[in-house]
Amino acid sequence: MKLLFNGNNASTNGGALYLNGGITTITNKSTFNNNKAINGGGIYTNSNLTINSIEFSSNIVSSNGAGLYINSGTVNILNDSNFINNKAINGSGVYSNGKLVVNSVLFLNNNASANGGAIYSLNDLNIFATIFNKNNANSNGGAIFTNGGTTNINSNSAFTGNSAVNGACIYSNSNLNINSIIFSNNTAKTNGGALYLNGGVTNISGTSNFTNNRAINGGAIYSKSKLFISSSLLSLNNATGDGGVLYSLNDLQIINSTFNNNKANSNGGTIYSNAICKITNSNFKNTSGKYGSAIYSNKTLNLTNVAFSGIKMNVVMVVTLPYGVKYYYNVKTDKSSSPTIVKVVLTKNNNIANAIWQTNSGNTFINNKKQKTNSGLAKEKVVLNNKYSATTNSSGTAIIKFNQSTLNTFNGLTKTSENYKYNFSVKYNGNSLYSAVSSSLIANAKITSHKVDSYWNLMTKKTGSTQINISYQVNKNGWYKKINNKWVKQTKIPSISGKWYVQNSKTKKYSPIKIKKFPSSYKTTYYGKHTENINTGVNNKLKPYVFTTLTISTKINGKTSKYTQKTYVASTTDIYFKDDLTSKERLKYNESLINHAENKKWVHVNHSVVKKQLITLLRDDKDSKINGELTSLSKAKAIYTWVGKKEKYSGYSDSHHSDLWSIEKINKIKGNGSKNINLINCADHSNLVVSLLRTAGIPAVYAHSKVYGGHYWACAYVKLTKNGKTLTAWHWLDTIHPYFKYNKSPKTKGEFKDYPKLAIDSKKYPNDENMVTKKDLRNHLNYGF
Repeated sequence: MKLLFNGNNASTNGGALYLNGGITTITNKSTFNNNKAINGGGIYTNSNLTINSIEFSSNIVSSNGAGLYINSGTVNILNDSNFINNKAINGSGVYSNGKLVVNSVLFLNNNASANGGAIYSLNDLNIFATIFNKNNANSNGGAIFTNGGTTNINSNSAFTGNSAVNGACIYSNSNLNINSIIFSNNTAKTNGGALYLNGGVTNISGTSNFTNNRAINGGAIYSKSKLFISSSLLSLNNATGDGGVLYSLNDLQIINSTFNNNKANSNGGTIYSNAICKITNSNFKNTSGKYGSAIYSNKTLNLTNVAFSGIKMNVVMVVTLPYGVKYYYNVKTDKSSSPTIVKVVLTKNNNIANAIWQTNSGNTFINNKKQKTNSGLAKEKVVLNNKYSATTNSSGTAIIKFNQSTLNTFNGLTKTSENYKYNFSVKYNGNSLYSAVSSSLIANAKITSHKVDSYWNLMTKKTGSTQINISYQVNKNGWYKKINNKWVKQTKIPSISGKWYVQNSKTKKYSPIKIKKFPSSYKTTYYGKHTENINTGVNNKLKPYVFTTLTISTKINGKTSKYTQKTYVASTTDIYFKDDLTSKERLKYNESLINHAENKKWVHVNHSVVKKQLITLLRDDKDSKINGELTSLSKAKAIYTWVGKKEKYSGYSDSHHSDLWSIEKINKIKGNGSKNINLINCADHSNLVVSLLRTAGIPAVYAHSKVYGGHYWACAYVKLTKNGKTLTAWHWLDTIHPYFKYNKSPKTKGEFKDYPKLAIDSKKYPNDENMVTKKDLRNHLNYGF
């Protein structure tokens, strides 16, 4: 007798039937439709129950088991029974605390707002030849959620189009056996496109088939339980994260199985294993992943008689700036500037057998032989910004160094710069084995501070001529030159200089030819190949530079790091007048000048004429110019050399001429009716030397002795570095007497009638009245003068 249970409503449990004890059988295609309750919208049972050819459809409960709630007993659901469009929190078709057998049943479009779209089982569950289609759980187990007992799914059951957050078909917390089952077109929003195995032991066997399932991790299976797979086919599964087929966090064993056309967007095209994995007599075909086209292993991987074919091998490129952006300036010097270094690492996505990625935390054994990992892609060319190139070494690393010339206007005296944006685009063109790959890195760099370390004269690089090949064509219309692979008509006939070659019209080969004169045109086409010497030299004049330490803030992909860079920065001749005094030394020296300099008739410090002459002798004069660091010592030596060579001695008394007069005479500009343009005495020599020294930022004083009836020379306070220490000293600069060489005292005491006395300045010229003793000068030195 066919019974209809439609539209019933219970305030507690059992919307249509509430069974409590005994044995019950319901058959003859009875229907339970649109019934409502808290639990068991169709049936709530505490009895042993057999259901034969019964339909449960569109039942709704506010808690569990919209079609059937089994509180106890053993229940058999048999022979074309079906559960369609039922809704509950857990177990929309069936919620079972008892033992449940399902045979030849359809579960279609059932929806659970929590777990178990079709069945939620807390006890033993046996399923045979049953279809689970388009069931959904908003949380776990789109078709089945198990949390106790043992679940056996046998005899050609199928799961198709089911969905959940985890475990689109089955979410299992207990032992699970699957035999000859089809899982196809199922989708999990997170993990386990077909199965999420959270506990117990799982066995999959008997030609089970997993096809076209989807998830973030574990396209078909996500396993935290021990898992054994045999004689199964797993194909066309996909993970947007790791493990195209299987993501394993527990022991895994696979035998006699085939994996075909599976893919992971991240690691492990087929299997991602974070535990011991053993695979025997199995095949992996046409699979791909970022690292590990077939298998990604974090632990021990043991393969025996495993074949890989059609594996898609990719190259992973990582681009970094290990030292940030380094600045380089347009004027090249003989002191090389720090280059920007771009580090490119090309890594094969497989480091074993062109199919496996084994991490350092485990080992891979193939046919009982331990495998060595090798991931670097060696001897491959990478290109930066279509301009710079390098070849990878054995570890797959290429270092590209190039000069970044954006900040050519930075003068070394400004502490900050504007924010500059750089795009580092690297390409690898691939080959027959490996696919092409490219990567771009955006960096924003800014100089946030700088510290001047020293001042320099540097020579611009001397570059010679180079030879280039130029192709010409001449025909009845005139001469053409090949530029950027295009023939460009020339307004002039080329020069006959250089080496010319003529092309054979048949063989296309070139042979040398001597040219006496070129005609303006030919009746027939003529080709020539001309080697010209192109002079690429630049002016080799010394130029001023600041050697500075830059602090550069570099922002890459949102992360900011600070780097330091020492570099030579083009500057101005203002650095020729910089001193190297400490603040204490500078204060003492300035006080001394104020207290003693009562008359500036003889010495004009920082006068434009003196400055101009100082620039010339430090930069341009062949005898005195400085090619290197500008220190008080090097500048003092240059001044001593220049004055000694340019001025000659004349033995008149007292001081007659100022520094400006001397410079005028040295440059052979007549004035004041003088005939001997370069002849001046020791006092006027000293005036010029003291003026140049002080203009160069070097403290200077006069020295005097009664030798030769009275003799004057200059002394310079200089610094030098020795064994890492900065030393200071007063150097003698006597530019007249050859035996009073630079920084040399008299050879014998007899050369001086008394010890030399020293003066800062005088009203007219130095004399004994305004001199200080050598001891006084030494005291100045000790106090930082």
